[in-house]
Amino acid sequence: MYNGLLTLTELLSIVLQGWILSYFTGQFMQDGQERWRGCRYFMWAAWILGKVAFRIWTPGINDGLRPLWKLVVLYCLLLLSFSLLYRGSVGYRLYLSVVFMAFHEISFFLAYMIIVWGNSIFDLYLWYFLRADGPVISDKCFLFLMQATEFLLLALEYAVFTLLFFLCVRRFVKKYREKDSDMGGMELLFLGVPAMTGVLICVLLRIIVVTVKDGIPELLYDNYPLLTVIVPVILLLCLKSILCSVGLWQDMIVLNREKGSRMVMEQQVRSMQEHMQEMNRTYAHIRGMKHDMKNQLAVMHELVRQRGDGEEKQQELTDWMGVLERTMDSLEPAFKTGNMVADAVLHMKFHEAAEKIPKLTMDADGLIFPKGLQIDNYDMTVILCNALDNALEACGRLPAEDEKWIRIFSFQRGRLFFLQVENSFNGCILCRNGREFPATNKEDRKMHGIGFLNMQASAEKYCGGVDWRTEGKTFVLSIMLKSQNDLDKVV
Repeated sequence: MYNGLLTLTELLSIVLQGWILSYFTGQFMQDGQERWRGCRYFMWAAWILGKVAFRIWTPGINDGLRPLWKLVVLYCLLLLSFSLLYRGSVGYRLYLSVVFMAFHEISFFLAYMIIVWGNSIFDLYLWYFLRADGPVISDKCFLFLMQATEFLLLALEYAVFTLLFFLCVRRFVKKYREKDSDMGGMELLFLGVPAMTGVLICVLLRIIVVTVKDGIPELLYDNYPLLTVIVPVILLLCLKSILCSVGLWQDMIVLNREKGSRMVMEQQVRSMQEHMQEMNRTYAHIRGMKHDMKNQLAVMHELVRQRGDGEEKQQELTDWMGVLERTMDSLEPAFKTGNMVADAVLHMKFHEAAEKIPKLTMDADGLIFPKGLQIDNYDMTVILCNALDNALEACGRLPAEDEKWIRIFSFQRGRLFFLQVENSFNGCILCRNGREFPATNKEDRKMHGIGFLNMQASAEKYCGGVDWRTEGKTFVLSIMLKSQNDLDKVV
């Protein structure tokens, strides 16, 4: 019964470790092929079978190189499974497998200190019950007490090991926020060294922690008691270095992306400002020319009518002047929202997309800006440019025979201003675990996929936010803003 309880406790710990592995792979990796759905569950089952097989092969912590070969084989199988079942670069899969094994081994040896420290309990039992004036206890009771204590220590070790293992993995998942970021050679070296160091330290411990002298196993900590403090400190430092390195790398990704985003947006704003100035000059010239031409056409029309030169000739002149009038009317701006920045953005984006996306229709008749709305031109440009870029990109991915359209409108609810952009799309949205917004489909993810974050940052300046949803093959983007003058009142 005693051995059965020990086996059952260890088996429960292995099952939980397999679940941790499935959780880990599910957070970071995508199934490699369509036919390999639910790879995480396969990894769960494979881990359980592999650990049980290794436990039968090498029971406990042994002397010699058997624990080392056990660890090498386990790691190779883990890496092979990652390579066969999941997509991703070789460096990415290599790094994740090393990190997982590092957490596994470090958690194990930290929990193993419970056994090391608990050995003093058995020495206490021997001193207490075997002394001359000690209490009388039967051999059976003494054996039961020793086995019960051993079981409690082992159960506590498995519990601490599993809990610490899960906490390490969950902490790593939380720190690794930018899961779509590519990992280059320098990044792999920077991140992989702490994890590999932790694995190698644990490999060294597996080799030397138990030695056999004259047929009697000796524990390293018995010969060097100071190591009971030094080894856990070293393992904790390795664990901290793994988590700190990935946290630092993620912060650098966010910082570089924000710098790149700001540079792109500043360039867009400069282009928009130049475009707006040119449009103002052009519109002023067109309005003046239109006013003069209409007067001239009216006089010419009257002179032709009074003079007359045959009904056919007169009708020809009248048709010609009608064409001129319609031409002058076409010079009016296509978008009139009441906001100069919005008109410039809509005009620029529509004409940029007209050549790339044939038969695209853009309806902005419902986009009206209240007179009292005070939104900085920079933030308005950021929101409109990114919203239209995303909509145009979605329309551009549609087949030629599908209808391509964008509808932009706005409305006001009390002090809140809502801007809504609807567009047709193919119905496919790429979402990542733990991500608020859809992921980009472009290959260069370092320079793309930041539009939603830019809009969110601009909206938050006005106590607002960005939301999205899909309705069939219609993508709906909603931006909520509060006017700057309302913010000043609150402040």
